[in-house]
Amino acid sequence: MGRLDGLPAGTVAVHVRTSVDKTTNESWMGKPEMDRLSFDTYMEKVHMLVAGERGVRVLHENYSDTAQCFRYMPSAFARRLLFFNTEDEVEVRRAMSLAEGKSSQAWDVSFCTANRTNEGIITRKRKFGIRNIVIESLLNLELFLEADAWICTLASAWCAIIDELRMTVGGKASAPFIDLAFKRPTRYHRGCPEGMPLCYSGW
Repeated sequence: MGRLDGLPAGTVAVHVRTSVDKTTNESWMGKPEMDRLSFDTYMEKVHMLVAGERGVRVLHENYSDTAQCFRYMPSAFARRLLFFNTEDEVEVRRAMSLAEGKSSQAWDVSFCTANRTNEGIITRKRKFGIRNIVIESLLNLELFLEADAWICTLASAWCAIIDELRMTVGGKASAPFIDLAFKRPTRYHRGCPEGMPLCYSGW
């Protein structure tokens, strides 16, 4: 394990959202905002990119009128470079175990050293302090924007920020972003307003 000055070209970034304020009834909605997805669900999509598969949709069919897919070189992600972030230390260890395989199958896995817990945001603020949380979050965000592909769930507001910034200030709107959310939390209690039939971001 060593220090990293930045992400190399071809890195796939994965954000696994696990905290109770998203995946349990402790959410602000009084019910889970999103399903907790398994580590393998994320890695299944990462393997699609590494294999150079061309069927990576720009938007899930629930939120798109077309079946447009991202275009990228088949070898773009073949180096097995992974940047990983999550609140759950167990998931970090799972990601690090990918670096222990046979040389031809091993991954180069990067992550930020951070305070991690699945507890809700109020508990995290009390434990770690708002300043530390903000600094760690902004560092992770900067590194996410250095990646060249992303596996995330837009049911997470953090993933929505990553998606919006990589398409704008990141200049990577055409790079693969795989959204694992098939439903969105939304502030609209009676469905999307007129003129927003698909509610892409839900917010």
